[in-house]
Amino acid sequence: MSIQDSQKSGQNKWRVGITSRESLNLFLEGARRFREIKPDIAFDIVEDNVKPILKMLEVGDLDMAVLVLTKVSEVQDHWELLMKEELFLAIPKGGDFQGKTSELRDLTNRKVILAKKGTAFRALEEEILEQAKVVPHIAFEINNIEAVKELVSNGLGFSFIPESMAKDQDAISYLSINPPAYRYHVLGLMKEQIHKETLKDWISVLKDIANGKD
Repeated sequence: MSIQDSQKSGQNKWRVGITSRESLNLFLEGARRFREIKPDIAFDIVEDNVKPILKMLEVGDLDMAVLVLTKVSEVQDHWELLMKEELFLAIPKGGDFQGKTSELRDLTNRKVILAKKGTAFRALEEEILEQAKVVPHIAFEINNIEAVKELVSNGLGFSFIPESMAKDQDAISYLSINPPAYRYHVLGLMKEQIHKETLKDWISVLKDIANGKD
């Protein structure tokens, strides 16, 4: 069905901002499940970095945005928190850093693996290290989480891994940080543009996916 056909048939179309692969994966699964209960919804996807997407949301160029943020206050309009996710320090299993769950200052002079400059995750990593007064020795800059885990498991550096990506079968020990560090999976909204009950159903679908519910 074309856009013109959907408009003629009265099909609703939502313009949705997406800021990362994780956001896209969450949205795609959400759209698949949601179409089973609301088949008349069409989606117009806009992919960009966090700041441009937030600006588009603020001025009304988007109906909503699926985002991963370091601070929920970054969303200026209405927002719904889908999941609050803890970040762990990832270290090689069996290494010499075991049991030191909170002493990030021990990272001084050790090799670390960070996300690329300009990404929201890198900003969060830098904030964590700055609060701990750690100047890292950056061994790798890479955005792919699975590649980061491979590097860590092979003893090539320490890194920060989100809770949703930390698996027991990994050859990695995941240590809590003190104070805890979090990131936020958020649905930013121009709420008044969407029917209340329809929006409620959409939010429920996204929250179930974000929290691992079938």
